[in-house]
Amino acid sequence: MLHVGPVLLNVGEDSAGFMLETEAAAGRIEWGETPALGRAEEAARRVRGVFHATLRGLSPGRKYFYRAVAGDGASAVAAFRTAPPRGSRERFRFAVYSDCQQRPAVHKRIVDETLLRVGGDLCDEWALAFVVGDVVQRGKVYAEYKERLFDPAKALFASVPLYTAIGNHEEDSAFYFDYMNLPHWYAFDRGNAHFIALDTNKAYRIAAQLEWLDADLAAAGADPRTDMIFAFFHHPWKSELWVEGEEQFAGEIVRRLEAALVKSGKIGAYFFGHTHGYARGQSKDAPLYWVNAATAGGTIDRWGEYVQRPYPEYQMSFDDYGIVLVEVDATGFSGTRLSFGTDEAPLSGIERDRFALWRQDAPPQTPRLLRSGGRLVASPYAGPCPHLETEWDLPGGRPWLRREKLYWNDDLARGASLTSFLAPPGPGAARVRYRSERLVWSAWSEPLVL
Repeated sequence: MLHVGPVLLNVGEDSAGFMLETEAAAGRIEWGETPALGRAEEAARRVRGVFHATLRGLSPGRKYFYRAVAGDGASAVAAFRTAPPRGSRERFRFAVYSDCQQRPAVHKRIVDETLLRVGGDLCDEWALAFVVGDVVQRGKVYAEYKERLFDPAKALFASVPLYTAIGNHEEDSAFYFDYMNLPHWYAFDRGNAHFIALDTNKAYRIAAQLEWLDADLAAAGADPRTDMIFAFFHHPWKSELWVEGEEQFAGEIVRRLEAALVKSGKIGAYFFGHTHGYARGQSKDAPLYWVNAATAGGTIDRWGEYVQRPYPEYQMSFDDYGIVLVEVDATGFSGTRLSFGTDEAPLSGIERDRFALWRQDAPPQTPRLLRSGGRLVASPYAGPCPHLETEWDLPGGRPWLRREKLYWNDDLARGASLTSFLAPPGPGAARVRYRSERLVWSAWSEPLVL
């Protein structure tokens, strides 16, 4: 009989990987293009009772059916779908969450009430699920992988491929690598998107990983089939809810992502965890979202519990459970945060944030700037989507303002103006620029001599 799985892993255009765990002496994947199946692939034992099998020679974008067989037991027949041809711009959706290590009931509720609520086969709705680390609380405790990661999402992982970026709580354990069959860092493509997974744990904050990342970003940036880049790593560079959890190596990664997107003209986002809550912000000078996709079961980091501080890059931070759903198409991508509240005030997947980036998007009109009394006043915003940010270039600095700043259950930007600013004393000159909510800046205004 099956102890764990089957779990779908690493599905490409012409291949699909599977993991199962059993006490039986052997396992296999029976598969075919209809639920009648008809073909079989023997699974190879990796260690203990963990087996892996890979189907090859599949066709891109096609649905297949399979079941896992071990001893006298077999799973139900499930469906999966291979990735579309490289460069395809057909729509797909994926899910991102993190830190499911402590409350499997929360993990299961999030999966059941979002990803399993579809009318047909799961593989027709979700291309993949990405868990950004801390899949268990104690990585060297074997039983936690079944209890905390696999069982709560059993139906999902049977039809939707699971990808992970290793966290600190996995403790670099052999159990993690035996199950996931992944290296510490890796990349893959799906359609017009490039996916990168990295290891930000202490032992792997090394030049070799950054050199690999530089080469990977250069190749993705030069590939005309790639429109967007998504990166996944566990530790945040900056974290409003839990400053002590920050890691400067993550900053090295972010700076490389920013430079690659600016150079290539592509768009992107990076997803992380470690801090048990949600946060979303954006780079100032690159089309890059920062998304904390936690927590899916790890104890929530509450306001007032740790050292905390606001950062200008972040638009919002919340202390809650939840998941992020991302939709990709020919236009670009959009993301939605669904909140499941807290232990004392649970919610049922209420939308709490929505964000988007387009591949080709017109900039806002260039503002005009004049002085009115003691204030600098810019012309009204005009652009293809609503006004998000304003940056002023003044003799004393460059204030970067946003229409909202949700921090510690308050909006720190309440009452702030995006079109006027207190005029600094001269001499010097001032300029202003506007940014749309899809992260496109206008040109700078003509300088106004103070």
